[in-house]
Amino acid sequence: MAPFSPPVAENARLIESQGMHVGMTPLPPALEQIFMTVQAVATIATVCQYLSPYPVIRKIARQHTTGNFSYFPFLANFLNATLTTVYGFLLRDNFMMLINSFGITVTGAYLIMYQRYYPQRILLLRNLFLWCLTMVGTC
Repeated sequence: MAPFSPPVAENARLIESQGMHVGMTPLPPALEQIFMTVQAVATIATVCQYLSPYPVIRKIARQHTTGNFSYFPFLANFLNATLTTVYGFLLRDNFMMLINSFGITVTGAYLIMYQRYYPQRILLLRNLFLWCLTMVGTC
């Protein structure tokens, strides 16, 4: 005798086998086009957000000093990319994980370049470590 499998569990397995998440229903064709357009615009905006600090990093590299630029926007962008990637992992959304993995890579490079020209490098690295430890601890 086979173990009892409630219909909800069978439906969940069927939905997941079709590449959808449990609780999602297929979109009507008219909404599918709108969904794809919004996804494309959001992707472009996200990539632009991750690339926007580039002129600041370029200026820091040319001047060989961080000057009055704070590391906090770079750190906030890095933590945003990291948490959004984790969220995409929990949703099993490969597209979200891909875009935000790009963000982790780019903003991580920004932080590395920033600390390279920061006058008190050890203090900065300690602060960055404490920020990351705090974020991991709150999750």
